[in-house]
Amino acid sequence: MRRKIKHGLYVDWNKASFRGIFAWALYGFIILDALDNIVKLIINFI
Repeated sequence: MRRKIKHGLYVDWNKASFRGIFAWALYGFIILDALDNIVKLIINFI
C-alpha cells in the first residue's frame, strides 16, 4: 500500500508539477497585489 501511494504521489507530481508551480506563482502574485493595495490604503489613511 505504501509503495502504491508513494508511486501515485510521484506520478501526480510529475504530471502536475508545472501546473502546481504556475498555480503557486499566480496565488503569490494575487497575494502580493492584495498586500500592496492594503499598504496603499494604510498610507492614504495616514
